[in-house]
Amino acid sequence: MADPLPSRAPARAEWTNAEGLLRQVVRATHGEAREGQQLVTAAVDRALIEHTHLLVEAGPGVGKSRAYLSALVSHLVHGDLKRVVIATYTTALQDQLIHHDLPAVLAQAGTPLRAALLKGRGNYLCRARLQGQVQRGDGLLQLGGGGAPVGLRELVTWADRTPTGDRSAPDFPPAFDPEGWGQVTVLPEECTGSKCSFHDRCFAEQARERAADAQIVVVNISLLMMHLLLAEAGLLPEHDAVVIDEAHKLRDVATEAFGHKVGPRRLHLIGGRLSHFLSRGGQDHQLVSAIHAEAEALERAILDRLPTDRAGNPIPTALPELTPALARVLHRADSTLEAVADRLRQIADYEEPHQADAADRIRKLITASRRLMGTVWDPDDTSVRWLQVMPLEVCVTPVSPARDLRARLFNGTTTVILTSATLRIGGNFGPVARMLGVPQEHEAVVAPSPFDYPRQAVLFLPRGMPDPRSGEYASEVQRMLTTLIRAAGGRTLALFTSISAMREAHEALRGRLGVMAYCQGELPQQRLIEAFRDDERSCLFATMGYWQGVDVAGSSLSLVVIDKLPFEPPGHPVTEARQRLAEASGHNAFQSVSLPPVAMTLTQGVGRLIRSTTDTGMVAILDPRLSTARYRHLLLKGLPPMTRVHDLDVAVAKLKEMTGTSR
Repeated sequence: MADPLPSRAPARAEWTNAEGLLRQVVRATHGEAREGQQLVTAAVDRALIEHTHLLVEAGPGVGKSRAYLSALVSHLVHGDLKRVVIATYTTALQDQLIHHDLPAVLAQAGTPLRAALLKGRGNYLCRARLQGQVQRGDGLLQLGGGGAPVGLRELVTWADRTPTGDRSAPDFPPAFDPEGWGQVTVLPEECTGSKCSFHDRCFAEQARERAADAQIVVVNISLLMMHLLLAEAGLLPEHDAVVIDEAHKLRDVATEAFGHKVGPRRLHLIGGRLSHFLSRGGQDHQLVSAIHAEAEALERAILDRLPTDRAGNPIPTALPELTPALARVLHRADSTLEAVADRLRQIADYEEPHQADAADRIRKLITASRRLMGTVWDPDDTSVRWLQVMPLEVCVTPVSPARDLRARLFNGTTTVILTSATLRIGGNFGPVARMLGVPQEHEAVVAPSPFDYPRQAVLFLPRGMPDPRSGEYASEVQRMLTTLIRAAGGRTLALFTSISAMREAHEALRGRLGVMAYCQGELPQQRLIEAFRDDERSCLFATMGYWQGVDVAGSSLSLVVIDKLPFEPPGHPVTEARQRLAEASGHNAFQSVSLPPVAMTLTQGVGRLIRSTTDTGMVAILDPRLSTARYRHLLLKGLPPMTRVHDLDVAVAKLKEMTGTSR
């Protein structure tokens, strides 16, 4: 069961409503009263009372988490709510909520409340699959791709002592190779639930029980979307209100969740499951070989249909009609999977319970895979069928998740609160509300940041940069980076829109900067951020995963450089389908489809710089379109009101002054 978080509060009589609880939390944590934070608490409190949906844009430094938590906890204590769900995009925010913000608020509640963190099933060790690996007798996990075997002993020992089975637990065996995790966990569609012989000891089920016993359940947005999609499965316990934090990512996550995809990787996965279960010879061996052969044939059929760029690299493409080759491969794969399912049904007796569990899991996985194949044959008119490159898959994706979100998330008695630092486009909530299917009857509030941006931050938009599509652009970006990083003495987060541009710049500059130059991929993300934070004279080169959620306050980060405006790659099938839909509805495709995600992502990237009232620094956006394009005013309107400079010498002088490198 979920343990109550500490309630060290004085008598609850010291507060009577949500705003009073917030004031008490602020006093107890030696914080300062912030107008924006009080505004968020009052708005969430009002939405819960009036049962209305709410959009909250809260800039950096507002303290929105404790603001909405104060309102939620107030209503839970007073009995107006029985349970709430908080969904976030990043694990960093989940950790912050569970370990910092929730304890701070609950300590002042005066009434014990329970909170639980619930993750998707793939995050928890599956005892049944672990037992199956152990029963194989060699004590090893065989990794794909020629990897070396991984020892099981540490994992078995950990399974006996861990209370959660969560692979992100602090005591998870550090020597265990992450590549082996897929062999000791299950996909949601293959779990057999109560039929499993380990159901009573299942880590994932125990996590769900803790969530059912809690009043506050913290999840990621993906799990919330799966709960909406599989309503009959009850992935989450019943709840009265949902807060979606980092809601600027909701469209992307919902689009992924409500779509369907099938590719060679899934067929190889089924073949791998079978090779550990069926006999090695005769008909069984032929079935396993046939599945892998169909996976390879599907890979060839997809690659044959994909166009390539000038460098010969395949690029995603729309697939209005299945090619004859793809249709044949999918039909053969479906028949092969049906034959495997029939063979599993013929095997009546199993020597060990784990064998029966494995057979049930494979049958469920095959059923789900055949259902996915059916969806790619005949997508409805609200979806686009296309071929994905990384990984190779045939995808069916909703052109917009708005209809599904309106029907599944907003069409009920549950109050939904969306919050982020970026929910407006050009000062207007309308585009994002329409994008997410929010009903017209909703409330919206802006909580301004407490930071003094004109004093604390400089926005450098250099003159004379070449066209981003030209061959000279990359070298000019590298020249600018070198000058700016040296002026800042390190202390730089360089954000790129592509992995290739990041790697090219890092390779070219790392020996010329005079400071340590970290690069995304060298270490796990959190360790990389910590290394960057701990060394002031360092810089970090990164791509889209670092445009949000990176919180480095103080002198370790004084310069954020953005190489290009973060437009989605041209020609992406889903984007093109959205543009056609917008035009058919009488809207400007560029303004209604292309610009909103650019504006939100750009604002998120800029927001990495100022994280406290004492921070100072510079954001350098090197893309000349922010100075020359007709749409620049809409993008600039969404950025904080920083002091602007355009001359490189002026920018260098200001950087040296702010970082003290001129002394």
